[in-house]
Amino acid sequence: MHDHTLQYWFLVIPFGFGLAIDLFIATLSRFRDEHLTTLNWAGALGLTHSLGPVISFMLFWTIGKSYPSLQNWLGLLGALLIFLVVYEIVHEEMGKHPTVSISSALSHLLPTSKRSARHFVIVMSVSWDALLCAPALIPLAESGDWNTVQLGGAFLVFGLMAGVTAYTTLKVASQWRTQHFSNISKLVHYKLAGSFFALSVISGFGVMAFGTALGKEFNLLSSLMVSTSFMAFIFLLNQETLRQQALLEATEAINGTVD
Repeated sequence: MHDHTLQYWFLVIPFGFGLAIDLFIATLSRFRDEHLTTLNWAGALGLTHSLGPVISFMLFWTIGKSYPSLQNWLGLLGALLIFLVVYEIVHEEMGKHPTVSISSALSHLLPTSKRSARHFVIVMSVSWDALLCAPALIPLAESGDWNTVQLGGAFLVFGLMAGVTAYTTLKVASQWRTQHFSNISKLVHYKLAGSFFALSVISGFGVMAFGTALGKEFNLLSSLMVSTSFMAFIFLLNQETLRQQALLEATEAINGTVD
């Protein structure tokens, strides 16, 4: 029982951590936006990072229970969604437009005419990863025999980690505005390091979900080793492009031109 509980938290906390790092970077990059508040940013992100995963998870879960023969395929689809999210983020980090962009397609369905709608789009732009990655938890939850309380607890933890991260980063952003922060190099380092760790963790769950759906024993540690090695290769291969794009975005953030 004790080992089962440890295994559960060893999956839930890193998953939430991977999503939270993304919010940390997104909030810092908008540190000059004084319209971001505890309610409309931290509260909103906490909500989208708990309800979003619930919706996508339950949709895939219900289909899997109704059609048991599709369960493995749904697990593979969940892993594919993670890989597509990672693919999209990597391209965005390099300042390129991905050939396939699920989050962009979903964002185009939302209205953008008013400021409130615009803000909603911005919130959702950093929330799609939570919604799209959640189905990859299904084979992990089934292999770990999670009960209803554990499932609900996982989504609650995701929301809390997202909200707390956004709230804490808002405080940092407020201090930066007060101190007239202008250290572009520091912001570039934050962005590159944060993106690397977030992508490594998120893709690690994709590797684990992929292996589990195929009936293989993939633990989180070995999956993270694979994903971190792969992301290190990608970052090294494109280091100059990534650095230039991070520099561009950091400069825009310092000058207050981030959307």
